[in-house]
Amino acid sequence: MGLRVTVGFGAVAPTCSIDDVDEAIHLLFRLGEDWKLLPVEVVDGHFFLESHDQDIFNAVRAWGEMRKRLEAGEVTELEFVTWRDGYTAKKYVG
Repeated sequence: MGLRVTVGFGAVAPTCSIDDVDEAIHLLFRLGEDWKLLPVEVVDGHFFLESHDQDIFNAVRAWGEMRKRLEAGEVTELEFVTWRDGYTAKKYVG
């Protein structure tokens, strides 16, 4: 299973400050170690992050679905931020 991840680093690590690309890539390295996220090259030199961890896959899928709802105007920016800030995977376990 693969998932394409575009990360707002403040959302991923709200308790630390990520001020440059070196800090950002080291956060991704750490996520790779902890959550088995691996960069995979697809067409034209584009990469996505792939994970074989079902929990992170489900969490990113929930995030993606909520982003789609935001982009479609089904939820407001405030509703999205409230959802994001209060997100817990336990709420989305089958």
